[in-house]
Amino acid sequence: MLSGLVAYSLLGETQWPHQTLVQMALAALAMGVTLVMGCLPGLVHYTASPGARWLSGYRRRWLVRRLLTCRHGLQATLRLPIATLLAMLVLTTAHWLLRYSLLYLAVLGAGGHADWLWTFLTQMLAMAASQFSFLPGGAGAAELGVGGLLLPLMEREQAAAAVLVWRLVSYHLYLAAGAPLFLLSAYRLMRRSSPGGA
Repeated sequence: MLSGLVAYSLLGETQWPHQTLVQMALAALAMGVTLVMGCLPGLVHYTASPGARWLSGYRRRWLVRRLLTCRHGLQATLRLPIATLLAMLVLTTAHWLLRYSLLYLAVLGAGGHADWLWTFLTQMLAMAASQFSFLPGGAGAAELGVGGLLLPLMEREQAAAAVLVWRLVSYHLYLAAGAPLFLLSAYRLMRRSSPGGA
């Protein structure tokens, strides 16, 4: 979706609000993804080279273990039967299409009008930018980004209502549903690590 949206926005006849800013952000995001994907294959070899001396021995081993675990997981996934991989792809695509439709439905519910593609683009750019806030889930930064990109299309109150509903359903309810499971897992882990634990 990202590559298709970047190509459509940069090469197609789009009329986004903040057209130049959106195109520059999409191009930067695409270059960042390409750079990361290009660097990943050589990262394991780099950690063993003399150029990685700035990493302590513990950090180097930790990084290599993480990278090898990731590679083994990817290889195990790719060894699954084609039918299983296709089912996973279909279910994952359906999940993310539903997930990225939440803002569109929230905008409609708040009485605003926006194209589904614009709400998808808005979420993608805001969530990517919110990673630089270094807060869990991009809290605060994601809301500001989405709200700022929705403002050219609707009233301030409608944009605020849409952002609140979107964030409640896509983030805060996830936290509320996951909190009991997290506490249960933490309790089991602490019991296991305690001297009297089983």
